[in-house]
Amino acid sequence: MRILFLSRVYPYPMDNGGKRRLGAFVTRLSEKHNVTHVAMIDEKLVSDVEKYKIDKDGFKQYVVPRKIHGRVRVTLKSLLENRYYY
Repeated sequence: MRILFLSRVYPYPMDNGGKRRLGAFVTRLSEKHNVTHVAMIDEKLVSDVEKYKIDKDGFKQYVVPRKIHGRVRVTLKSLLENRYYY
């Protein structure tokens, strides 16, 4: 099964409980499924993420800067929060 997983946190480095839980969940999910993880993080942290990226079969990670303007930001926000913003 192909799964798109959206989050507001990038789980690596796993330096607190929330990141550990998210990282373990996504990693375990990718053992049996094709998982694409999209994380919306602060623009300042985007360059730091490259050293933590995991690249393996069945698991892809993408980072979207949180400071996106226009329709794309509204759409991603509604997907993450399960609400409609129009």
